Formats: sequence, C-alpha cells, structure tokens
Amino acid sequence: MKSGLDMNYFQVLLYLSKLFAFIFVNTNSAAANINLSHELIHKDNKFDKLVGTLTLWRNMYLHFAIEHVFGHHKNVCTPMDPATSKRG
Repeated sequence: MKSGLDMNYFQVLLYLSKLFAFIFVNTNSAAANINLSHELIHKDNKFDKLVGTLTLWRNMYLHFAIEHVFGHHKNVCTPMDPATSKRG
C-alpha cells in the first residue's frame, strides 16, 4: 500500500504529463493549421479560400490571408516584401 506522500507524487506526475501532452498537441496542430490554411487560400474556389481564412482564426492569424496574397505575392523578392530575406 502506498503512503499519502507517494500518491501525491504520482498525482503531480500525472498532472504534469497531461499538461505537457496538451501543450505539445496544441502547438503542433497550430503549426499544421497554418500550413493547411496557406494552401487553401491559394485555391480558386471561394469556399476553400473562406475555409482557409477562417481556420487561421484558431491561431489568431487572420491577417496572413490578406498580407500573404496581396502583399507577399505582389512584392515577392523585392525590398518591399517583408517575407523575403535581405541579400548578403
């Protein structure tokens, strides 16, 4: 039979493992969500573009759908493009 201290220790470990699993799953799914949204906003179908934009809501990154298409694509590889690294 385990003492009260041992049970408390295991409860803390169980809590920490659940916390780390929650953080790991959510950060990985958030990164995958941006990739999926990126592909959807490039589609010609308006519904796909809408779904791609709305899925960015989960990451609080809605501005990406506008800036990426109308900023980055318009100014790609120029000094005005914030997504292109500087030469040198």
